[in-house]
Amino acid sequence: MLFTVLLTAALSAVDYVFIAYKLMAPSERLITEHVLMAIIGATIIQLGAVVAAIVYALFKLPPPEPEVDASNGD
Repeated sequence: MLFTVLLTAALSAVDYVFIAYKLMAPSERLITEHVLMAIIGATIIQLGAVVAAIVYALFKLPPPEPEVDASNGD
């Protein structure tokens, strides 16, 4: 998650510098709302996968025991 925050900050800084020095028009921004939503969504998916892996590792259930039929076949 830290990598995602740093990447977003770096891209935003480049975006602002390009616009400030008139190397790019504001309509050609690198970071749009769609990019931010994709980054946030990917971060949530990664965090969910990490939490699921940790929960599975810590609370691993033993395999179910086979059921024994106590009837005598009648």
